[in-house]
Amino acid sequence: MTLYTEALITPIIKHMVGQKIFKATFFKKNGDIREMNCKLGVKKHLKGGINVNNRDRYLTVYDMKSEGYRNINLNTILEIRCGNKLIKRFVGNTGNIYNLVELE
Repeated sequence: MTLYTEALITPIIKHMVGQKIFKATFFKKNGDIREMNCKLGVKKHLKGGINVNNRDRYLTVYDMKSEGYRNINLNTILEIRCGNKLIKRFVGNTGNIYNLVELE
């Protein structure tokens, strides 16, 4: 079990999933829970322009089912699962804490 703060979680997620498809579970803006099979680093469907999202706050992924780009707010992630690794978010006294565990 390894714990990470919000500032460090984006590179940890990117390193953990690499180019693999992973499952993200998070709260949508309207409060519903959403599960999404997604992938990082997909560039095939880009139409030009630049990503203006705050990279410290959002994770830009490609939704494999809807075949489109989505932004996941790091503050609303419940868990990210890839292979035998799992990241779960907990709300601590000082903010969000992310727990990385290896599943058996």
